[in-house]
Amino acid sequence: MPKAGASGAKNRARRTQQATGVKYTQLRQSAPARTRYGRVIQFLTESHEVATLPYQLAAAWARHGLRVLMLHDYEPYRTDLRLYSKRAKERKAAEARAQGHPGPRSTVLLPPDATKGQGQLIEQRTPWNEREAGHPSGKDAPLREALEAGRTHFDIIVLMGRGYFPRQHLVDDFVVLAHTEGIPSGEDLHRRQGPDTRTERVPLSPEQSAALLRDRHLRFLYHPVALLGMVTAETRWNEDQLRLSPDPDFVKAVEANMAAVGLPILGHVTMPRDGDLKARMERDRIPSTVVTEPLDHGVMETAQAIHPRH
Repeated sequence: MPKAGASGAKNRARRTQQATGVKYTQLRQSAPARTRYGRVIQFLTESHEVATLPYQLAAAWARHGLRVLMLHDYEPYRTDLRLYSKRAKERKAAEARAQGHPGPRSTVLLPPDATKGQGQLIEQRTPWNEREAGHPSGKDAPLREALEAGRTHFDIIVLMGRGYFPRQHLVDDFVVLAHTEGIPSGEDLHRRQGPDTRTERVPLSPEQSAALLRDRHLRFLYHPVALLGMVTAETRWNEDQLRLSPDPDFVKAVEANMAAVGLPILGHVTMPRDGDLKARMERDRIPSTVVTEPLDHGVMETAQAIHPRH
């Protein structure tokens, strides 16, 4: 007889449904033919300016026919200390928030009909850790299970969350997202001549430019980690930035140096410029809204460089 307990086929399918957002009946029908083994990617950054870039790259993959899962950590409101407040009003407000919170869930950001062929983009929020005595940070068994289920049904799993904490034992590839002012071709240095505090613009060689990129955008990594490469993302606030961009030959020389030291530049992206503070706050609050907008040409090329779609 088939096993009907917690590890039975039905319960395994239901857990996978919660992790992927796929209909339960589809999982039961397609269970014997699980041949997909997806790739887990984590984007590392210290800049909130690139918070929407993972969504844009995921949308580019989905539009090219790939099935993409964006996996977020869900922290339930039971960790809210105000649930145990002695003040009845504060405690009741915390209880109302806990009851009203939607909890772990999967959301379809781009359905198949909005992409080419079988492409799909799903955002999932689920607990990553189990709290146990003696393990204040919890064990990551739920995260491992969610990733294993995701690998079965998706081509790419993007591990979201803290962009400065690489999970080396769970991730296949790490990509650094560097918010830059473009490829640096010069540096403003102090004259250091007596009381003269003015600066002067000193031109950089391609090798110096590449070294500056690495120094500026890798210093936030506290532990060494093997990187697939770097993506430069630039927000152009005025036309002067476009006019002062280095010539293509200089950029190619910088890219060659980055590749030579084992950190290739995977793409150059122009980030959307928000018209006002309200638009920016809305984008930061709900970054998933960018998946339905037209994508920058650099995003499409970068997505192809990170995960080629043949």
